[in-house]
Amino acid sequence: MKKPLSFYALIFATALMLTGCASNSNTLAKQASQESKAYEVIGKQYSKGEKEAKAGEKLISSGRKLVAEGRTDIKKGENIVYEGNQLIALSRGAYFDETGHIEDLTVFEPVDTTITISKEWEDGITKVKKGNKLIAQGNDKINKGEDRIREGRTQVEYGKGLMKKAENAYKARKSSTVSPF
Repeated sequence: MKKPLSFYALIFATALMLTGCASNSNTLAKQASQESKAYEVIGKQYSKGEKEAKAGEKLISSGRKLVAEGRTDIKKGENIVYEGNQLIALSRGAYFDETGHIEDLTVFEPVDTTITISKEWEDGITKVKKGNKLIAQGNDKINKGEDRIREGRTQVEYGKGLMKKAENAYKARKSSTVSPF
């Protein structure tokens, strides 16, 4: 018994339709998977940008604290220098009153009757040195703090840039993606 040509045409059409449906769903699955991966990459980029911006903010905050500490150190140092200079001036005056002369004020040689005066003079010099050291430390803190602030601002800008790129990529993908349903 011979099968009519229409029977073969029907089998061929059925096979063609089944192949077409299978191929279409496979393409749809691949497309959905690719879209999912693309959105995942965008999400990771945005998260990285957020982390960078937060880390930059922390650097800025710590830099500001360091600058404030430096300013405090400088004020304390200036006060100590002032106190030291006061002690030196008072002891120089007392030394002059005691001895009647001041020959070389850069090198102090104590006189037997002026031991108390020489001690105050030496204390004044020590305070000036200590104050100047504190001022130098304060300036170092300010410089380090300002460096941290600059670094933090750069990091914040970098993070914001990553976030903006991710947002733009998301918007571009969203507008170009047409729902298959």
